[in-house]
Amino acid sequence: MSNGFRAVLLSSLLIGWTSISANSVGLRHPLLEATGGESAGQSQHPRSQDENLRGVRKLLLSHLQAGSLAEAIELGRNCVRRWPDDAELRHLLGLAYFKARQDSAAVTEFEHAEALNDLNAATHFDFALLRLDQGQYGPAAEELEKAIKLDPRNALAHLLLGRAYQNTNRTVLGIDQFKAALKMDPELPLGHYHLGFALASLGRNTEAIAEYKKELAHRSDDATVLYQLGHVLLQTGDWGSARLSLQKATQINPQSAEAFYDLGKALLLARDTDAAILAFERCAQLNPTDPSPHYQLARTLDNTGRHEIAQVEWKRFDELAKAQPQTGGMASGQSQ
Repeated sequence: MSNGFRAVLLSSLLIGWTSISANSVGLRHPLLEATGGESAGQSQHPRSQDENLRGVRKLLLSHLQAGSLAEAIELGRNCVRRWPDDAELRHLLGLAYFKARQDSAAVTEFEHAEALNDLNAATHFDFALLRLDQGQYGPAAEELEKAIKLDPRNALAHLLLGRAYQNTNRTVLGIDQFKAALKMDPELPLGHYHLGFALASLGRNTEAIAEYKKELAHRSDDATVLYQLGHVLLQTGDWGSARLSLQKATQINPQSAEAFYDLGKALLLARDTDAAILAFERCAQLNPTDPSPHYQLARTLDNTGRHEIAQVEWKRFDELAKAQPQTGGMASGQSQ
């Protein structure tokens, strides 16, 4: 799971929880109420206990929104000891564990929350985010299917289900989900990107290019989208447009080995040999275990008469290829 995609997942957390804050005004200090022990709970009026429960949910949510994860976890643990059958508390504690990268504990709390209330779309959605972050796309798809059944207008859930389907070799179903998400929200971040990627994986390059361009209309400085657009343009033979897209991608993200690799290929087709060599060298620096840039360097140097340097690259290519005989190298470029 890339850091970028994990950021997208984490930014999706807490959606739908604002109602807790809206319904929890005018309460006494929830920490004092929540940790008063069993005897305190027994002496309180049921209405007061309900207010206390809403209060601790509000405070727990505020800790999550502020990024105060240690405080959220401590409060959540205390609260579930007092209210062990409250699904919302279990859900919020699961979110706190997830954001703190304590996945095992998060799974336990999400499972408790679902056992207590299996009809909460938000619980299924957030549990799916955890599964996606773990790379468990099958279980993630199952949770998202449940979430969508309960909340069919959640465009982001459709988008993420499409991603889960694509990563479990159900690309056609994934495309249907991406289209459904974009129908609900045409400007959904990364919606056109994911649809374009899925289309490209099926060889539908013209459609993929159109989707990448739509995404760039809203996210013109996204290096990943620019790279994927350049990659597909290069496959279609439009190396001139590919070169422009890939140059911009490498300027925005100078750490993208894949973009430098494809840029080198585009520059070769443009007969800009020296610039191509520099691009392949940069790719090799960024990904020193990949044999592909060394192969391109060796060929290019040989073709330009620099045979002695080319031999060094041929040797390096051979060493790396033997070290990882099943590695396809940079040429595929199809990572998400």
